[in-house]
Amino acid sequence: MKKSICSSMLSLAAVLALAPAQALCNADSNPPLIHTHNNLYSAGFSGNTSGNGSTSPNGNITTITGVASGGTDYSGSVIYGGGSGDGIAGFTELSSASNNRLTIRGANAYVGIAIGAEAKGVSDNYVSLENGSKVNLVVGGQGIAASKTGNEGEATRNQVFVKYGAEITGNADNFGGSSNRHYNIIGGRSGADKKSSSNAVTIDGGTIGNSSVTNVIVGGIVSGGGDAVSNRITIKGGTFKGSFDIFGAQSSTGKSSYNSVNITAPYYGGTNTITLNGSGRIWGAAGGSGSSSANSVTINSRLKAQNYQVIGGQANSASVMSANRVEINNDDAIVGSVTGSLGGASSSRSVVDLYKGAVKVDVAAASGIAGESDGDRVTLGAFDSNKGVHVGGNVYGARAGCVKNEVVYINKE
Repeated sequence: MKKSICSSMLSLAAVLALAPAQALCNADSNPPLIHTHNNLYSAGFSGNTSGNGSTSPNGNITTITGVASGGTDYSGSVIYGGGSGDGIAGFTELSSASNNRLTIRGANAYVGIAIGAEAKGVSDNYVSLENGSKVNLVVGGQGIAASKTGNEGEATRNQVFVKYGAEITGNADNFGGSSNRHYNIIGGRSGADKKSSSNAVTIDGGTIGNSSVTNVIVGGIVSGGGDAVSNRITIKGGTFKGSFDIFGAQSSTGKSSYNSVNITAPYYGGTNTITLNGSGRIWGAAGGSGSSSANSVTINSRLKAQNYQVIGGQANSASVMSANRVEINNDDAIVGSVTGSLGGASSSRSVVDLYKGAVKVDVAAASGIAGESDGDRVTLGAFDSNKGVHVGGNVYGARAGCVKNEVVYINKE
C-alpha cells in the first residue's frame, strides 16, 4: 500500500510543465530573488555567483505578493526560501539550511512550487500561504536533491501553514507522485538514512486539491531508511477537492513513532464541517518494514469522510506495532473504517476510542496482524453524546494470528 518516494527533486521538464495554459499571473518579491538556474529562484543561495542577493542558506525572510501589473511571473517556477542546492545536479549540497521564512500572499501571487529551504539538512524553515496566493505544491524543508550521494540530510521542525484564501492546486506530480497521485503539501523530507522529525503542516482554511487525482498531504517523509518521529498534521478548516491521502508521516525501512493527524475545530470556536470527498486514507503513520508505535489520529470536529480509512499506524508484516491510537469525539463525524494498528508481525496496546460519531464499516484496535495481539482495546460511547455511536460493521478488539487480553468497553448512561 506504500508508494515509493523518488529520490530526485524535480526534472527540469517537470518544472517547465508547471505553467498553466491560461494567462500567467505576476508577483513581486521582497527582497528580490536570486535567479539560480532556468526557472529556479532562491531568496538565499550558497552557490550564488551573480554578485546580487544573499549567499547565505540561512535566515532569509522573503514575501511574495501579487501585483496588478508588472512584476515577475513565478507561476511556472520553483522558489526556495534558502539553501545550498536547488535541485540541479551541478550543485553539491555540503551545508545545512535553517530559519528561512517564505510567505506568499495576495491576489495573483502564483508560484509553481514553493520550498522553504533545500540543503544537506534542513531545520526550522517555513512556508506560509495566505490570502489570494496560489501554488501547485509546497514543501517546508527539503533535505535531498539532485539524485547525488552525499546530498542527503535530516529534515527537522520545518513547517507549512495554509490559511484562509490560499489555494494549492495539486498540479505537480513530483516527489514520487504519478499521473493519478499528486503531492500537495509536505512539511519536511529527509533522505538516505537520515531522520525526518517534528515537521508540521497546519491547514486553517484555503482550497486544496485536484479533483482528477488522489492528492497527498504528509507531515514528514523519509525517502531512505531513517526514522520518522513526531511529525504532525493539523486541519482546522478548508475546502478539499478530490480524494486525499493524509499521512502524519511516511517512511520506508525506519521506525515510525509519535506521528499524528489532528482534525479539530479552530481555536476561535467555529462549527464548520470539513468534507473529504471520494475515497482515501487518514493515517497517523504510513510505514514500511520498521516498527510503528504511538502514532495517532484524533478527530474532534465535524468531519464528512464516509469513504475514508482512518488508521493510527500502518506497517508491513515484518513490523512490531504498539500503542497506535485513533480517537473520534464528535457527534457529527463520519468515516469509513477505523483501525488502531494495521499490519505488522505483532501488536500491543493499540487503541480505538470511538466516543462519538459514526463508522460505516468495521472498527478494530488492531487488524491484519500476522502474529500475536496483546492488550489492544476498543472503547465505544461517551456519556455526553447527543447522537450516540454508530458502527455499520463489526467491532473487533483485534484481528490477528493469536489474540489475548483484548477488551471492548461499551459506555452507557
